[in-house]
Amino acid sequence: MVFAYSYLKAELFLLVIPLMAFFISYFVLVISTLQMFYKHRKQKDAKSLTSLLQSQFDTDIDIQSTESQYSWNSLTPYFVFFGTLPVMVLSFSFANRAYIPCAEVMVVGVAMTAVCFFGLSDSHDMLTLAALAAHAFSSLPLLLGTAQATFFLKAVGFITKPFLSLHLGFGVWFNLSLPSAVHMLIPFLFLRMAMRGPWSGVLKTVIPHLVCYCWFSFVIAVFPFTTWSSLARATIGYLLLPIFVPASLLAFVFGFFYIFYKLLQTELIGKLIVTLLLIAVPILLTQTKTLFGKKSKTESPRAKKFKRIFMVVFSIAAVLPLLFVRVPSVLSKKKLSLSQEDYQDLCVAGENELVAPYQIRCHDFIGTQVNWTGQVSQVKVLKVENTIESVFKSLPSVVAQPLYCIYGDPLPDCDEGSMSKKSYKYCQLMSSSGQTCHLHSHDQVSFTLMLSVGDGNLTVSAEASSSFRAYLLALEPGDKVQFLGKLLDAGTASLTIKLKSVKCISRQLPVMEALINQDTVDEETLFKMAVESVALSFNFGLFPVFTFTPGT
Repeated sequence: MVFAYSYLKAELFLLVIPLMAFFISYFVLVISTLQMFYKHRKQKDAKSLTSLLQSQFDTDIDIQSTESQYSWNSLTPYFVFFGTLPVMVLSFSFANRAYIPCAEVMVVGVAMTAVCFFGLSDSHDMLTLAALAAHAFSSLPLLLGTAQATFFLKAVGFITKPFLSLHLGFGVWFNLSLPSAVHMLIPFLFLRMAMRGPWSGVLKTVIPHLVCYCWFSFVIAVFPFTTWSSLARATIGYLLLPIFVPASLLAFVFGFFYIFYKLLQTELIGKLIVTLLLIAVPILLTQTKTLFGKKSKTESPRAKKFKRIFMVVFSIAAVLPLLFVRVPSVLSKKKLSLSQEDYQDLCVAGENELVAPYQIRCHDFIGTQVNWTGQVSQVKVLKVENTIESVFKSLPSVVAQPLYCIYGDPLPDCDEGSMSKKSYKYCQLMSSSGQTCHLHSHDQVSFTLMLSVGDGNLTVSAEASSSFRAYLLALEPGDKVQFLGKLLDAGTASLTIKLKSVKCISRQLPVMEALINQDTVDEETLFKMAVESVALSFNFGLFPVFTFTPGT
């Protein structure tokens, strides 16, 4: 346990647990919806059988009472559905949507909406259509938020713009607009649906159509995280499943052996194999009678003694690899505040001084979080990683080229009139290579932000992940920035830090600030992720009447 636990990090938990919770809850919702459909079909069959018995054999059976009792006995899928729905919404808002096939999830949601609408109830469909249409209209600001501005979209935006917005506190806003007024009609539509029949009608009409409405709401919530190309891939891809499934199984087998081969080259698997082999020896020694059978002659005390010694020695040898495994400390570490002036005084050697004593003294500062200001000198690319492209390059070109265009984007046409001279030259070179598509959208680019701190005697190289890409590329040499990072070395005038946040204080950049690096997990990161998840969950059922905007 200790051996495995030492390799578990907070970043892994924050990535895996929300994704697992989402996929599990999502499949539970799909299965419970299909169970509703199955029970509804069985209920119709039972109703037909009851009517047949009553008409043919003149039995005294109350059809309405029997149907109502069957409805009460079939509520388990509905309880599971409405109990799991908040878990799915919260986990989706907290999970990293880059690892969720949002287009495929949305297509399945549309299919579930259709199944619920046509298969779960036999009446009041017009009221359900009105509720779905009202919800779609009230969600226009969300659906058209990422579309390109056109005259039609501007007109729709003018119509859906709030007339009045009241701040209720804690980031909650009340919006009075045409979409919010339409959205407030939805509860009255379901209330009207419930008032048309007795109490048993609620079970047969309102609750099934409420399931349909919830699936439609989830489809609208997922839509902003999709693209038209991904939706086309999701819809057409299902038709190609008979071809992709055998190919996927074959790729899975080869991938398994490839991953196993790579794991054998790591220190982790090496320690694990050595531990298992060594610990197998004492276990086998305890099972000699089972392996070799019982002997008539009793085992001598001396043989038993040597057997115990072997067991103890190999047990200790099996534990030895675990002693070299790093176990994270459970004790909380107090934060050290290190200013740039203190660092320059304590860790930067003078002109006629040795650097080594300063490096030894300031070695304890490695890992310390610093919040300094500096001037941008340059932004460089540290490395570029593209896992998808590395996989495609290992495939034959006949297979790889179509995959490039399916998962990537086409190269732009070379237009000398609209392109700069360098861009046009680059475009011609790429076209001459025969490549028609690229996978640059899947690049994970790491950057180095070069900074001049203080009076210019201190140079900082800030290593930044791909999440800072847009912000760093908007910077210019000479910009003054405030940055937060963790020291990777100390004791010299040229130091390296791991960038956590950056903010330009000399001018307003034309991009959204990416202040928090998601690769570094601390209290601030957790709080920001929690607030964003609460905002998406809050807006799931209350937008556009109420909206939650963090930081207001």
